[in-house]
Amino acid sequence: MTSSNQTPATVSSSSRKSLTLIQFLSLIAFGGVAASLLLKLFV
Repeated sequence: MTSSNQTPATVSSSSRKSLTLIQFLSLIAFGGVAASLLLKLFV
């Protein structure tokens, strides 16, 4: 299993990208929820 030796580096790089994507999606979701709440308060 030589591929197992290469998995840590690929996993670390992919995990960093996934973390950034998750943070980006969470920010979008939070912004959408906040906007909907503000609209409900104003309306």
